[in-house]
Amino acid sequence: MHINLENYNSALNRKIKNFKILLSKHDFPTPKIFPSPIKNFRMRAEFRIWHDDGVAKYAMNYPGQKKVYFLEEFPIASLIINKTMNPLIKMINNCLALKEKLFSVEFLSSGQNKILITLIYHKPLNNDWSLSAERVRRELGVSIIGRSRKKKIVLGDSFVEENIKVKDHSFVFRTTRGVFYSAKFKNQ
Repeated sequence: MHINLENYNSALNRKIKNFKILLSKHDFPTPKIFPSPIKNFRMRAEFRIWHDDGVAKYAMNYPGQKKVYFLEEFPIASLIINKTMNPLIKMINNCLALKEKLFSVEFLSSGQNKILITLIYHKPLNNDWSLSAERVRRELGVSIIGRSRKKKIVLGDSFVEENIKVKDHSFVFRTTRGVFYSAKFKNQ
């Protein structure tokens, strides 16, 4: 996946212009704009798994098209997601219990470099799957959720935590799979 800085800047400028037009109809103060970093700003990512000649690959569709492309990195995702993607897919490909009928992989990360990986299957999960997933969990230092029809197996935590400081107060924010939030962290 290639990130085009020129496209990012023009899209941001277009959004700012449209937002200011909307605000001009009201007596609001001028907003402050805080651009996102161009890379590593997404704390979550979801990928289809494409099985190609017995090899599982991360896959996405081109926007607005049915054409599939494969990826080994996802530059807009956090550094910890990118760091985990290749070791995870290699471990999946080396283990039939993890690879067979794997449909998608979801990553959820935190600013503290914690990561929750959800593996979604079109088959029942069994003890072989649990033992294999536990080995991956230990080796990669991650939490894993396995999901299949009417079954969920949690290995480690079912959430990631953020430590957020607001003025003189510290808060712990827990995010679970499937919840959208748009936190921005500088050191990911």
